[in-house]
Amino acid sequence: MAAWNIPNTLLDGDMDLLNLLLDPQFLQHTEFADLLDHSLLIAEVLPHLIRLDPYLTCLSPASVYFVVLSSVIQCLALRQYISLADGLENPAIVVPEKLDNSSRIHLKVLSLLHENVGRWEHPVVSEIYRLLLYCTSQALDRSSTNHSKISALVLMQYRWCGHGTGILALSNTAALSEWTFPVPPDEEIWSWNGELEVTLYAVVTRLCDPTMRMCQPGYFDLSLCDQKLPTRNNDNSDIRRLVLNGQKNQAIRFLIRRCHRSFVAIGQSGCPLLDEILPLASTFSSILTALLALAARLQTVVDSANIAVRAVDDNLTISDTESPSTDALNWHQVTISGIRSKLIRLQSGGTQEGDLKEVLAASLLLSMFGFPLQVNNWSLHVQGMIALIESTEPTIIDSLSVARFVRTCAAYNDISAFSLGRLEDSHLAWLKWNICPVGGSGKAYPHSQTPSFTPFEVTIGYPESLITIIAMMSAMFEEKRICARISTSLYGRLKHAFDNTMAESRLPVFNDPAVNNTLNGLSCVTMIEVLLESWIPPGAVNNLSPHLATSVLTAWECIRKAALIYLWRGGFEANPMIALTSTRSEISESYIRLLTYSIGSLVDHAESEGLTIANAMLWSLVVVGNECCMQPMLRQEVLRLLDRAQKHFSIAHFDHVSRLLQELWIRADNPVSEASPGMQGMLNLQGLSRQFDLCIPLF
Repeated sequence: MAAWNIPNTLLDGDMDLLNLLLDPQFLQHTEFADLLDHSLLIAEVLPHLIRLDPYLTCLSPASVYFVVLSSVIQCLALRQYISLADGLENPAIVVPEKLDNSSRIHLKVLSLLHENVGRWEHPVVSEIYRLLLYCTSQALDRSSTNHSKISALVLMQYRWCGHGTGILALSNTAALSEWTFPVPPDEEIWSWNGELEVTLYAVVTRLCDPTMRMCQPGYFDLSLCDQKLPTRNNDNSDIRRLVLNGQKNQAIRFLIRRCHRSFVAIGQSGCPLLDEILPLASTFSSILTALLALAARLQTVVDSANIAVRAVDDNLTISDTESPSTDALNWHQVTISGIRSKLIRLQSGGTQEGDLKEVLAASLLLSMFGFPLQVNNWSLHVQGMIALIESTEPTIIDSLSVARFVRTCAAYNDISAFSLGRLEDSHLAWLKWNICPVGGSGKAYPHSQTPSFTPFEVTIGYPESLITIIAMMSAMFEEKRICARISTSLYGRLKHAFDNTMAESRLPVFNDPAVNNTLNGLSCVTMIEVLLESWIPPGAVNNLSPHLATSVLTAWECIRKAALIYLWRGGFEANPMIALTSTRSEISESYIRLLTYSIGSLVDHAESEGLTIANAMLWSLVVVGNECCMQPMLRQEVLRLLDRAQKHFSIAHFDHVSRLLQELWIRADNPVSEASPGMQGMLNLQGLSRQFDLCIPLF
């Protein structure tokens, strides 16, 4: 157990003790819950270490440091109760027994290390022992004894970041140069960290609840429904806790970490994908196997992230390192077999809500499983979800939270503008199902009483109202390609949205009757252009922290500008070497430079601060890359951004896009007459994708 929880403490936390103590990112609910969870489990091992080695003379230095690291987490947890006691609102509040026992055994181990003068005499051990002793005396024993000042002057010399040398002391000058916290290091550590932005008392109480874990031989209880992923609805009131063996436990925990990075675009809002689907895994076996398949697939991607992709042939075939693992394929096949019988039952009539939830949720996970592949498996699952939703009474879909979430995701994945190389025509599901009006909030979550992001928006990062405009633009290009004209229904929808926009006076110039008389024969392109120019971001962004709100607004502006460029170009079916009109060309060039810089800053924030909105920038980057046929100086920067995003978010199809763009640029740089026979007319991303049998999602 120690071998499992110590590495996970490092993965969720930081080797640097001061960062762990003073960086507010580790006081966020999710991060802190992970840290304390592992620390509590480490505490269960410590009594056995003492029994086997009463004086701890046989411990390795690494094990000692891990105990010190876990003790810091205990201090953070106890600090919540010291704050509450200091506030005098409820001075009699009792620390949970589990945390009490855990902190005392940590203190006992540190005491033994502290007393072992010859072997473990080190300032770091002494300082953390003093800090934990203070926390236990204040939070557990309610001692009023004055304690000696505990500052960061000692710990600042032993850093595991920057130029720090770990357990070897830095000079005072070097230590000060590494100091990045807002208050001088000679201040009392807790005096300026006492007012926490987020009270973690509820998290500590929940983790220490004696009913949280159901201990069975050979099993770890994740308790995900209660511990980390409370459901936002009453659909899942009968859910049992998820009890898994060690290997499955490890896979699901890995999936949780990856989802918070790769499948959450707008932070500070939880992880809707897991909130909606993971609680169902204890009831529906196909959902659990689909989660395990996705976890194994993502593990393969992560394992190969730092390995140079080996080109197998000239046809952009992916290398073996990117192929799904045997475990992933096995779980995938088990899931397919599991939902087949449920599908037959649903198709025979008499919709069962349980079957519907299981099939829809598992199908969504299977489509995500296929994202890294070059084939169109993911698209086939989207087609299946749409067919099932259309054959089900809308009132049933509306009544189930997970069904509403899957419906919105399926409609979004169906938009042809957001993929390359798809062979199937779009169902226009986003427009047909009226997911969201151009200027309002969607119908997918009608019971929400406060302006907030929908679970879909948190997951994808795109505002639903902006997606509606892009969906109409995508439908326009698709109808022109298929039947060379725009349908009456699409034109009517566009005209209705355009008229509503004009009525709201977002563009004052159109209030002039003389100008309005010239707009009666507006083309669809012009109306979409006006809708994009006049689009207003949803007000829910104001509920975010200022820094995150700025990043989200930057991302949305990138998407809006990319949509305008996509509109002017004529989509990914158009030849990017054909020049735009002079006015649009100048605007497009300035937008491309701005997009490159803005997306670069979002990737910087992702790498340095953990903001995840950059994972929503693939489509915008592809739009920029498509225009780089005419602006070769930006090509390397686009490739660099794709590579950084792929490595940070472990999204494999970023790499497929990168290689496809390079092939496009090679052909753009060569005269058509030198191209291979039959290659004429292939100078567009859609044509290239189909030529190489690629089907790439741009989300």
